[in-house]
Amino acid sequence: MLEAFPDVEMDVAETVAEDDRVVQFFETRATNDGEMTLGGDRVLRPSGERMPWHGFVSMRIEDDEIAEGNLLTDDLALYRQLGLVPLGEMAA
Repeated sequence: MLEAFPDVEMDVAETVAEDDRVVQFFETRATNDGEMTLGGDRVLRPSGERMPWHGFVSMRIEDDEIAEGNLLTDDLALYRQLGLVPLGEMAA
């Protein structure tokens, strides 16, 4: 992924902490300047466009260190911007 988006920037928009849990909502931006392998022989050529997408990370803290974490990103929004999923295709 970093090869396809070499200039990734991420900003934490919101942080919520309670007890041993921390959740952060983040905003990511990057320029599609590199090729992306999609599987098999399929390769997506770079578009040169700067694209935003969002995500959440949830962490459990133990002894002032991250003991476990989960990451969820809005890959569908990114795939739509890359033209991999047309906007109307997901409607049922």
